[in-house]
Amino acid sequence: MESTLVRLVLSLLGMAVYFLILYAVIRAAMVSALRAAGPNVSQTNQLLTVQADLTARLAKHLIAQSELMLITAKNDGITDETLGPVVKQLEERKAADSGFSLPFK
Repeated sequence: MESTLVRLVLSLLGMAVYFLILYAVIRAAMVSALRAAGPNVSQTNQLLTVQADLTARLAKHLIAQSELMLITAKNDGITDETLGPVVKQLEERKAADSGFSLPFK
C-alpha cells in the first residue's frame, strides 16, 4: 500500500514537472515569435494607415470631381430635373463622409 501511494505521488509530481516544463517551453516560443513579428506588425499598421488616408483622399477627390461635373452640366443647360438622381447620390455620399467640405461652398 505504501509503495503504491509513493508511486502515485511520484507520478503526480512527475506530471506536474512535465507540464511546468512544457508550459515554459511554449511560453518562450511564443514570446520569441512575438518579438520577431513585432516590426512586421508595426509596418503593416503603418501601411494600413496610409492606405486608409489615400482612400479618404480619393473619395474626397471623386466627390469634388462630381461637383465640378454637376456645375458644368448646369452651365451647359441641363435641368435640375434631369440631374436629380445624380444630385441625390452625391448628397448621400457627402453625408456619409462627414469630414467633407469644399472651399467654394
